[in-house]
Amino acid sequence: MEPYKITINGVEYVDIQVVAEYYDVKVETIRDWIKKRKISGKEISNQAGNYIIPLEEFEYLKRMRDKDQTENVIRELLGEDYEDWYVDED
Repeated sequence: MEPYKITINGVEYVDIQVVAEYYDVKVETIRDWIKKRKISGKEISNQAGNYIIPLEEFEYLKRMRDKDQTENVIRELLGEDYEDWYVDED
């Protein structure tokens, strides 16, 4: 079994820590996304606040992000000013 991976009823899940690391955000942000239904998630029984995300959904989101060229376009447009650029997700 891979770290941070769990299978429940034949469905593979990944711990939210893995997702947080991929998006470079805090675990609390991933919990918030789940609560706001931005991504799917399941709270682990008897472990309040500990969520897992379907691995299939996470893999899909990674593929979509890899295809997204928005950041590259913005980097090209802003040039040296790119480092000062920030988007507030809220």
